[in-house]
Amino acid sequence: MKKLWVIVISVLFLTILLNADYLIKTKMHMDAFEMMGQKQPATDEIVENWIGKDRMLTHQQEKIFIVRMDLKKMYYIMSKTKSYIEINLPFDFSSLLPPEAVQMMSMMKMTLKVTPTKNTKMINKWNCQEYIVEMKMAMGSYTMNMWVTQDIKINLDAYAEMYTNVTAMGFVENADEFKKIKGYPIHVDMNMNMMGMNIKGFNTVIEITEKTPAKGLYSPPAGFHKKEKLGMQDFR
Repeated sequence: MKKLWVIVISVLFLTILLNADYLIKTKMHMDAFEMMGQKQPATDEIVENWIGKDRMLTHQQEKIFIVRMDLKKMYYIMSKTKSYIEINLPFDFSSLLPPEAVQMMSMMKMTLKVTPTKNTKMINKWNCQEYIVEMKMAMGSYTMNMWVTQDIKINLDAYAEMYTNVTAMGFVENADEFKKIKGYPIHVDMNMNMMGMNIKGFNTVIEITEKTPAKGLYSPPAGFHKKEKLGMQDFR
């Protein structure tokens, strides 16, 4: 159960993400927290996001998420075990899980509210507007103060479509609320209150580069084996 929540939290935090594509490097921080008697240390890392016309890739430690809107597929790639799972879009998180874990998903149903504010500020070299994103569920809440920009040249409509298809996850009941966000998130402050625990973190963009991706970047690596679902051993 603890490992399942860590994966869910990682996906949520990550959700705050043209012939030449764009490589976006983001500093991701999560405060230390305690869950079910076990302490999770604070983490800091640099996450790489690639965004193309109809595809997107996020590389976080030993996990890679690839979105292919042209195929209506998402790939969850696990470098440690050299394996991957192919998921139909819109993304339903329960499609990753073994039957023993699916029943836990009923506790995660969320409703979403996105509120644009009139607050603006310059972050690094980007003009940004603030949005408040609130998710509520029976077990708690998740709030993001999201500062987004329209200063970068990615196709924002295409990005919004990919973002919505991924962040729905099968338990966000009104994921189209995300389409109210007009721009790419440059800085996001996050606060999750869940089952008596409080988890805080932030994402902040440190670099955006127009760059040609390597051949095969948006596909599962050669030699990796396909799994149908995660096994219970993946949560231990």
